[in-house]
Amino acid sequence: MYSLKPMNCPGHCLLYKVRGHGYADLPLRFAEFAPLHRDEIRSALTGLTRVRRFHQDDAHIFCRHDQIPTEISSTLSMIETVYSVFGLQNYKFLLSTRPEKYMGSLSDWERAEEALKCSLEATGRKWTINEGDGAFYGPKIDVILVDSQGKEHQTATVQLDFQLPQKFELSYDAAAAAGSEDNGGGGGGVKETPVIIHRAIFGSLERFMALLIEKYEKRWPFWMSPRQVKVIPVHQKNESIRNFAERTRDVLAGVVKGDKRQVMGKRTFYVDLEERNLGLNKSIREAKAAGYNVIVVIGESEVGSGEVGWDVWEGGKYVKKEAEGLEGVYQKLVQMEAEYQ
Repeated sequence: MYSLKPMNCPGHCLLYKVRGHGYADLPLRFAEFAPLHRDEIRSALTGLTRVRRFHQDDAHIFCRHDQIPTEISSTLSMIETVYSVFGLQNYKFLLSTRPEKYMGSLSDWERAEEALKCSLEATGRKWTINEGDGAFYGPKIDVILVDSQGKEHQTATVQLDFQLPQKFELSYDAAAAAGSEDNGGGGGGVKETPVIIHRAIFGSLERFMALLIEKYEKRWPFWMSPRQVKVIPVHQKNESIRNFAERTRDVLAGVVKGDKRQVMGKRTFYVDLEERNLGLNKSIREAKAAGYNVIVVIGESEVGSGEVGWDVWEGGKYVKKEAEGLEGVYQKLVQMEAEYQ
């Protein structure tokens, strides 16, 4: 029997059960980006933010109870690191606590909620409690991201799960953790049930991309821009200018170094060459309107010196940089990408 997969957790539980585990094997982490499917009602479907088939950076961490605080703190730190790379600051943490109908012991819930609260406090960010809105299987932390229109979207999530490990009869050998001479490889006889932490940093990748599209409004950071560099010849019919413009494109793209083409795997960039005869001013205006991060204009002086000036989109405007050789400009592009500019 075949079916469309709505979630990854059952499959990861089966992976966990492939072999026995000792206390020293934990935490054990599985991650998967495979497509997921949800039968959303038609009226709820909205662009990329809510779809029926999507991808999620889904991970499940199998750990001991005493490892929960460390794993939660590590995940929250990862969320802050990743979101800072995208320049996302307008988000908040929401802690959902024990609902009226829940599974598991009250002591487990209280201990888990306290661990989540301590981890949230350690971030130094504001967070709020959503009383009684946790899942029946455990408390959770959601990241709520506000889009350019002020609408809130749930993206990242960190959920504790006490029930799925029991349903799948998951266990690990806890004898060595209790002080025996077992080496943690299993077989000690004392079995404990692990906890599962459901973790997603982006959440739905489609939704996250939609939020980025709205945020950047075609002014993408250089490192992830689909329009990184535009090379514009001053005169399309001047052969020497045209040839140097083509060489500029190839060198800045990273496909040529010296007189040789680079081997596969060399870092390359998206570099477009203006081939239409629009006139210089119109070509520059169109390149800026299209959202290119770097604009390079090639004229007779550039051909003669072998150096090019370049305008870079910085701080909401184009900033002119000093002219230098093509390899030097290429290295500047590499640096911009490495620094997530």
